[in-house]
Amino acid sequence: MAFNIYTVKHPLVLNWTSTLNNLDIESQSIKNEIRHKIGISLVYEAMRKAIKIQNLYIKNLDYIHDIHFVCNSPINIICPDFNLYQLFKHHLEYFIPNVLIYPIILCSDQQIIDMTSPHIKKNYENINKNLLILEEYLEAKKITTILNYISKKHKDTKNIQICATITSAKEIQKLSKIYPQLHIYTTKLINDN
Repeated sequence: MAFNIYTVKHPLVLNWTSTLNNLDIESQSIKNEIRHKIGISLVYEAMRKAIKIQNLYIKNLDYIHDIHFVCNSPINIICPDFNLYQLFKHHLEYFIPNVLIYPIILCSDQQIIDMTSPHIKKNYENINKNLLILEEYLEAKKITTILNYISKKHKDTKNIQICATITSAKEIQKLSKIYPQLHIYTTKLINDN
């Protein structure tokens, strides 16, 4: 399987990314709001194929009432940045049914310290079915550490998608040498070769 990079070109996402990168925004709440919008858009793009809609039609005498249900297998999101985890946890659980968000805590030498909760350990066997790693800046070393940790447990990293607001070509090259089958969704690709 080839290494795939998807750049989200929606006008709103491009505007939000440009605002975040080019304007001198001092308010942390405004920055968080923009990060939140970008993150939701990236998660939507990455998980669009995994979310299934079931239609239910109820026939009355004079009309048909249609109801749409989201029925998908669990979507697992790993968030190695605790600030992003706090920003997205409740909103993603509200918008996407059957989503599980896992914070991963890394120490300074990029070793995984903790998966932080018994809930995570209990559901860990299902983590590789629809797995998404959510980052603001793609760092190959951090992603490799997480993927190595997951592959020790599951041996399968084919269904993993990475969402990063900003991605550099150098980091992608480093990552593609180790894990060539990944799918990366980004809003901005920096050519720093």
